[in-house]
Parts: sequence; C-alpha cells; structure tokens
Amino acid sequence: MNAYTRWAKLVVDNVSCPTDPRTLALWSKHAGVSEGTLRARCLASGVRVAAARDLSRLLRLIVRSHHAEPRWDPAHHLEARDPRTIHRLLLGGGLADWPHGAAPPPIDHLLRHQRLVHPRAADAVRQTLANFAFP
Repeated sequence: MNAYTRWAKLVVDNVSCPTDPRTLALWSKHAGVSEGTLRARCLASGVRVAAARDLSRLLRLIVRSHHAEPRWDPAHHLEARDPRTIHRLLLGGGLADWPHGAAPPPIDHLLRHQRLVHPRAADAVRQTLANFAFP
C-alpha cells in the first residue's frame, strides 16, 4: 500500500464520523490513530494536514447530504459557527457557487474542482471511494 492509499483511507473513513471532524483531535479519535500518525501520513503524501482535514469534512458533507436530504445545505452538517468558515471550506472544495437548496453536488465535482490537495491525492481518494461501503 503506497502513501497516497494510506492517506486516502483516512480521508474516506471520515465519512462515517458521527460528528463533523473539525479538529485533528476529533479526526484522529474517529480514525483510531494518533494525531502524529495523521500528520505523518499527510506529510508522506505531500498534503497539508489542514487541507486533508478540510477535504475529509467536505467529502463527509456531500455523502451526508445525499443520504439525509435531497437539498444542499452545508450549514446543516458542518459544525461551524461562523459563516465565513463554511464559505472558506466550500471555496477550497470548489463548492462555493453550488446553489443552496439544489440537489447536493456529486462527489466527483468536489474531487475535480477542489483546490485543497494535488490531483494525485484527489485520485487516491477517488480510487479509495470505489471500495468504500457508505454508511
């Protein structure tokens, strides 16, 4: 298993997190690994930890939106008090212009338009998703 695959598994597994994994501590607790392990896997993949966390939050947001409701309402699944935080996340994911109240965007839209991680990392997430059983 290469570094991208190990990293992408941590990102994709976050989809099943019962709460928004808005911090590294919450993400590592859900993943069952230490914060140091998360940092090391990000470093090995050339991905900033904050960017990996944000991508995992957005991936979780899209999956939850498709399963929970037929309309796009990011604030419903993100635990962010400040609307600027939500906007920053959506901007990084290439989702800022997705119409509120419309059907949720497809995951592939996020992976094609995001500006958080480099394309090889996004491809690893795409490949990992192909083998992922959604909750």
